[in-house]
Amino acid sequence: MRIIIETECEDVIAQIEVWAKYGRASVEIDSSPHRVVGDAEIADAIKTLLHEFTTITQWVAIYRILVDYHGFPQPFSYFCKRINRLMPNFKSRFACDYQAIQKGIGNGILKKPYAEWKVYQPKKNDKVFPRQKRTAERFMQLLEKV
Repeated sequence: MRIIIETECEDVIAQIEVWAKYGRASVEIDSSPHRVVGDAEIADAIKTLLHEFTTITQWVAIYRILVDYHGFPQPFSYFCKRINRLMPNFKSRFACDYQAIQKGIGNGILKKPYAEWKVYQPKKNDKVFPRQKRTAERFMQLLEKV
């Protein structure tokens, strides 16, 4: 199988730093089909979705989809740098911020790949996970439309 990956130097550097820290780095490939989308398409989908945000921590859903399915860097700071390069002049009260992602991701299911989100059953009083899952689903819909 031949896989073509288009990436930027910072993405490669991020993976090298993960390898240096943990002695290994890996890329997980989900078997579900996802259309390859370009940076402009990703930026357009994010801009649309940001108008639907109710909290800055919803960046976790975008992070999860882009890291799991579109080859974005895992370290939060590199992820936010890449997002900010995609949309350099776009202003929003919910700007991508690595601390917001770090705070929003917590210790539970939100740290896990999106494939695990699909089967996870949240507790009845959990309002955070359902919002994140809806945001991720909406983001994937937007990426499919563009």
